[in-house]
Amino acid sequence: LSTAVTGFGIAGVKVASDFEKAMSGVQAITGATGEEFEALRNTAIDLGATTAFSSGEVAEAMTEMAKAGWSTTQIIEGMAGVLDATAASGENLGSVATIVADAITGFGLEARDSSRVADLLTQAANSGTIGITDLGESYKYVAPLAQSMGLSIEDVTTALSAMSMSGIKGSQAGTALRTVLTNMTKPTDTIASAMSDLGIVITNNDGSFKSLNEIVDMMRGSFSGLTDDQKAYYATALAGKEGMSGLLSLLNMTQEEYDALSQSMNDCTGIAGETAAVMQDNLQSKLEQLGGALESLAIKLADHVIPFLTQLVEHITKVIDAFGNLS
Repeated sequence: LSTAVTGFGIAGVKVASDFEKAMSGVQAITGATGEEFEALRNTAIDLGATTAFSSGEVAEAMTEMAKAGWSTTQIIEGMAGVLDATAASGENLGSVATIVADAITGFGLEARDSSRVADLLTQAANSGTIGITDLGESYKYVAPLAQSMGLSIEDVTTALSAMSMSGIKGSQAGTALRTVLTNMTKPTDTIASAMSDLGIVITNNDGSFKSLNEIVDMMRGSFSGLTDDQKAYYATALAGKEGMSGLLSLLNMTQEEYDALSQSMNDCTGIAGETAAVMQDNLQSKLEQLGGALESLAIKLADHVIPFLTQLVEHITKVIDAFGNLS
């Protein structure tokens, strides 16, 4: 019994020391001290005990969110959405945390919108041939422009998902969508002429931009009566040679198909949590959750031991240094 307890204690100290090191990284980036840091630490421990993710993994995700410029409060508010998206996708927690944080920043959203972003990522992955990593890569290219135009993340995700069904995803999809929007926002004479020929107007009477769904619907109507050669010509004029395939993949979908995809993006509230629950309803996930609970317990128990061990290590180090400095 003593041997078993000793083994558990040694393992627990190792787990706790690794967690403390990870949280030191979070503290260094966020600058959190006192109650703020304790709130982050307790959140990581609690989530490690109640989810399939370990406290160390949660701390890693916190680090990525802190790198994106999130405050302590924002990290705590946004963590639930990040965990749901990760569990639903089966991808790496740190990577998903980065994608969600970047998407929220890129589209000008709030940390509390993390569940909204998680639901969109999950719905897109469920309904198209696209993964969360692909969407994160696409967002890098189009999100800043979309924010400046007032386009919603739902409409942008719909367009990216539609492109993925034709095999256009990741940076290619993001670049194609950004290019066509940029070209129509500041058109050259050639592009302005093409837009005039097609009757495309992307602004409202008050000067604001139409929604992305409205723009795509308008373009689909304009292209519907064209020959294949004309479609290729105008798609190249609007999106360039590299972006024309992405634009045509959007416009080749029927209006009913695109509307259904758009509706699914706007009605996906809670889908990340539901998908995560299904994905984790198995023995392996239950064992992972058990492991996380044990890890959180070890960290709490080690709180009483680590201060003593820290002092002991510091004392031994001083003794060794003193011995090494003898003549």
